[in-house]
Amino acid sequence: MAFEGAHFRRRCTAQETKTSTVHINDRSPQQEEDIMTAMEIGKEVAALCKQGKNQDAIDRFYAPNVVSIEACAMPGMERTQKGIQAIKDKNQWWVDNHEIHGGSVDGPYPHDDRFILHFKYDVTPKQTGQRITLDETGLYTVQNGKVVKEEFFYSM
Repeated sequence: MAFEGAHFRRRCTAQETKTSTVHINDRSPQQEEDIMTAMEIGKEVAALCKQGKNQDAIDRFYAPNVVSIEACAMPGMERTQKGIQAIKDKNQWWVDNHEIHGGSVDGPYPHDDRFILHFKYDVTPKQTGQRITLDETGLYTVQNGKVVKEEFFYSM
């Protein structure tokens, strides 16, 4: 095969990154056009996170019944959090328990109704006092113009 041993990656056009139109809940085609695509939401979420406005991203783009799944449970929490308030509380716990020195956000990398953001944070956990770099990837699922699921991948 021509691609054996070689890394092959095809660039998607802007049209290919938009999700297919599916009529849900008797919405008109115009209402469906008004719903943001996963790529559009991904760009906005990334921009807010780059500014350190993660809570604003949650307020603006997350569905009330959003589900968040971590690679492992944080102290005093389950791996899976359900509902926007639980996600806000988890995010606030993280901010309260880490001194954040800096960070970066790459992406979004879209795929149908999902997108990925890659985060790198330079932090000092207050519990240990040891400065570390956290490298994490988030997979976000979008339905009806809102994030309904976020899944985080990282090694501990």
